[in-house]
Amino acid sequence: MVRVSIPSDMVRMRPEFVTVAPTKGSFGLSPSGKRLLLEARGEILNLPVKDGEPINLSRSSGSREKNAAWSPDGKLLVFSTTPSSAYNDNQTLDYVTQKLVLYKLVTKTIRTLATAKLAFWEEDTFRKPIFSEDGKKIFFVYNAGGINDIDTVDIGSGKYDSSEFNGYKSDNRYSPLIIGKKGMIVGMFRKPIEENSNIFIKYPGQPLKVIYRLSGDQSYIEDRPALSPSEKQIAFNPSYDKPLIWLINSDGTSPHKIADNASEPA
Repeated sequence: MVRVSIPSDMVRMRPEFVTVAPTKGSFGLSPSGKRLLLEARGEILNLPVKDGEPINLSRSSGSREKNAAWSPDGKLLVFSTTPSSAYNDNQTLDYVTQKLVLYKLVTKTIRTLATAKLAFWEEDTFRKPIFSEDGKKIFFVYNAGGINDIDTVDIGSGKYDSSEFNGYKSDNRYSPLIIGKKGMIVGMFRKPIEENSNIFIKYPGQPLKVIYRLSGDQSYIEDRPALSPSEKQIAFNPSYDKPLIWLINSDGTSPHKIADNASEPA
């Protein structure tokens, strides 16, 4: 037997221009409205809304960055970072370490806020992070074995707190959260075993309050709800397969449909 070795041209390793659109993920407008964060191909990009060059903030070929969000003053970012091996079909490790990190735009430095083991067959452990209205805390959905909870981390002290939401857990997904000017948190979740999703509000220091239960065919909670400027009304998409927008008062009264064939409320 003669061993034959054919050198590879390593075509896939060559630099090339690629289309970002099919692999884009989360995005968010800066507080000033002048910059846009975009998750694309495992990187976090900072793009000008008008003219200018995009900036690759993460530049990390060995990891995938996701779920980026701005601080209220536009000086900090939060996002999750996961070793690329977690998304490799030939993964040989049982777990990898995922991190929730804080990025300082002025100094371009990264600080780890929390770490967790992520099984390579699971989805993200740290999901949908968002800053509190005063920029001192970060709220995020923590996934452990398919059960989700909302936890917080204090930016100054680094203290991790899992008791803020009094143990409300979900076997499905929490929606992305929104936070009002006075610290009111709005989101959607579904408890284990239940088919119905719930819209909730929570004020600082007060327990979570469910204001509306969606029926079984209205259990879609992937889209972010939207809060009116007066914080008296909430818009949401209640359907899994129909692009609808409903409106409900913040006290849970008067839920009604306002639009068909609509996109995510904003």
